[in-house]
Amino acid sequence: MDNVKQGLTLKVLLTGIAGVIIICAVEPYNSFYARGTHLVDSYFPIGAFFLFLIIILINALLKVLKPSYVFTPAELLVIWCMMIVIEAIPYSGLIRYLFPAMVAPTYFATPENEWHDLFKPYLSDWVVPKDENAIKYFFDGLPSGQPVPWGAWFKPLIAWSSFVIIVYFVMMCLCVILRKQWVERERLSFALVQIPAEMAQQPESSNLLNSLMKNRLMWFSASLPIVLHTLNGLHGYLPVVPSIPLYPGFSVSFTDKPWTALNGIYFSIFFSVIGFAYLIPTEISLSIWFFYLFYQIQGVAFDALGLPIGKEISAYRQGMGAYLVMAVYIFWLSKEHLGDVFRKTFTKKSKVDDSNEPLPYRWAVLGVVFGILALLIMCNFAGISLWVAVCILLIFFSIVIVISWLVSSAGLIFLEQGFLPSEYIETIAGSSAINPSSWTVLALQGVVTHDMLAVMMPNFMNSFKISDYGRLNRRSLAGAITISVMVGLFVSYYSYFNLTYHYGGLKLEPYCYTSSSQEFFRRSASAIQYPTGTNWKELILMLVGSSFMGFLLFMRYKFIWWPFHHAGYLMHLTWIAGCVWFSFFVGWVMKYAILKFGGIGEYRRLRPLFLGVVIGESLIGTIWVIINMFTKVGYSILPL
Repeated sequence: MDNVKQGLTLKVLLTGIAGVIIICAVEPYNSFYARGTHLVDSYFPIGAFFLFLIIILINALLKVLKPSYVFTPAELLVIWCMMIVIEAIPYSGLIRYLFPAMVAPTYFATPENEWHDLFKPYLSDWVVPKDENAIKYFFDGLPSGQPVPWGAWFKPLIAWSSFVIIVYFVMMCLCVILRKQWVERERLSFALVQIPAEMAQQPESSNLLNSLMKNRLMWFSASLPIVLHTLNGLHGYLPVVPSIPLYPGFSVSFTDKPWTALNGIYFSIFFSVIGFAYLIPTEISLSIWFFYLFYQIQGVAFDALGLPIGKEISAYRQGMGAYLVMAVYIFWLSKEHLGDVFRKTFTKKSKVDDSNEPLPYRWAVLGVVFGILALLIMCNFAGISLWVAVCILLIFFSIVIVISWLVSSAGLIFLEQGFLPSEYIETIAGSSAINPSSWTVLALQGVVTHDMLAVMMPNFMNSFKISDYGRLNRRSLAGAITISVMVGLFVSYYSYFNLTYHYGGLKLEPYCYTSSSQEFFRRSASAIQYPTGTNWKELILMLVGSSFMGFLLFMRYKFIWWPFHHAGYLMHLTWIAGCVWFSFFVGWVMKYAILKFGGIGEYRRLRPLFLGVVIGESLIGTIWVIINMFTKVGYSILPL
């Protein structure tokens, strides 16, 4: 632990908590009501970045006005970590789906859909609220002068908060176990931590800003997204102002089969994606756009051959197989390190030093074991069969580990898996293998698994990696981000319920309040009313995906000349790939050309140019969020 810095002081803790409160208080209003660019829902959240930039600039002023109050680089990095770990809470990662799904089976029950008879017997009052007025006003809005009915939500809030906190704790323990393997042995790129780490660097003694923050090349490139997004945003207010289409950009259009399968390919520009593509290995950026086009060609081939397989369902089932193989591969690569961890946990013979890990290895391993055991007990008490709960949780954490590895290695700011854990059981054994009680509670699995644009574990891992730049005491850092998560939960709940009961869910974002919340239960109702057996066609697609992933891993492991990376195959399987593939292509072309004709020296010289476009897009995106919150004219710079 030589030269390790604490990084955690009272002023740091208060500043980090203030940032968490701002993000979690503002984001529900911004996304559900104003419909602006999400401050979260990205593994490089623009809300946290904007506040971090303000803190950096204030820190420069403090150097002149009050030098004793200046934040050190280590302290700045702790503040950054506190703000990014909560991005999974105030929108898609939790509250976007949790609360509408809890009240949907009561509010949307009709004699025609028979939800009252199908679901009510299996939903206890600690899983969902039962007060009919509280449910009605959740969607319709409270009468004037009435308070939020917190009492009706007390029991389910306590139960769900406990469940979610245990999930987060297990994720943190998994990060503790895997950190050394990914950071020190595999040396993953961790592209998303490089910009805040460089922004926090100590300026030279005579300067207010460090070399990155005063780099002219960086600010020149930052001006490009700022200017373009300013024009596009103003176009919504003044149509006479020209608009330059960036997202969704332009698309191809065909009228004859089988080429119609290519319709929907969009050429979108996300400056942040281009910037991060410059920071990751070229084989990863190459593979992301290559496999997306490969996926589109599959659709053409299916149509040409007349195969009754939808392009999307084919991708999702291939993804299910590929994710499982990738999870096994991650643990196989880690086998030596995991052996050290387990010896440290269960014997006294290991000499592995875990003194500056976020938790001792013994605590982390036992935390995973007892955490998952606690989750199994809660699932079983809620009504899920024990064997189903075991499968769901093991699959869920396997998916989360793969997503975290992808974010760490490929610098992906947007990522989701496109399928639910229960779909493995449904495909392999059929929906008839799961009883009605389990299907009822599994309608709520989408709360944390439907939309993994935001999941906690990747930002835990990014926080533990960024600790290297400031030589932070990781145990103090773990304590700081734990406090951050607790505060984030409380503030997000308060902001969300006040917003929802004031306006009524029917007047807010339609997708989460009325569409997805019903879709979760329609799916369970169909599984209960019309049970199916093994879906052999989709099972074959799973085997195809797992086999192809195995082939990619074999080629990558055995042949150094192999140009394609398995991360690209995992990435192409969701709608997010359709948004970002062209930006990865642009970033890959530019990096390849610079390395080819300028060499590593030119690559390093031009690096601030690509950091700048990320900084510029994040800055202007948050400025438009602030404007849109007052004007209610939504403009989004990122995928919705």
